[in-house]
Amino acid sequence: MSMSTSISYGYGITVPAIKDKTIKEFIVNHKETAEKLPGGEEILDYINATDESDLDFMVEFSEYECNGMQGFPGFIADIMSAETGISFEYLPSQDDDEGDEDYIMLVEGMPWNFNEKERNLTKEEFNEIISRYTKELWGDKAPVPDSHRQEYFG
Repeated sequence: MSMSTSISYGYGITVPAIKDKTIKEFIVNHKETAEKLPGGEEILDYINATDESDLDFMVEFSEYECNGMQGFPGFIADIMSAETGISFEYLPSQDDDEGDEDYIMLVEGMPWNFNEKERNLTKEEFNEIISRYTKELWGDKAPVPDSHRQEYFG
């Protein structure tokens, strides 16, 4: 039996828990972008048809997939990418063990794989861009951008 490992390095944020009410507000604030994304209309329909106390985005959209990213935080990363031109990726933990973290980040790669905006981005500019989203989602408890690595074992 062989085992393989995949490790992704990048710069971005951990993804702490997000309240459903906050997710709803975020999507409504970014409605114009959300409705253009795959699954966006379905998510907006869900918001409009569901009482706020019954919202459960993480369960309802656990199967969401776009650009190879799965799960609801992938939709948030897609909104961020569409609005900024930066290829944010959502990297979930391999399993739900305590201590494993999910990330939204710009994954390291070869310079020719980055678009012009990403190649010319400074750390300060990146921090400013991502902080606009983290403050909207987590307020004063927003995660601080940093270098991360995500490991997958199989």
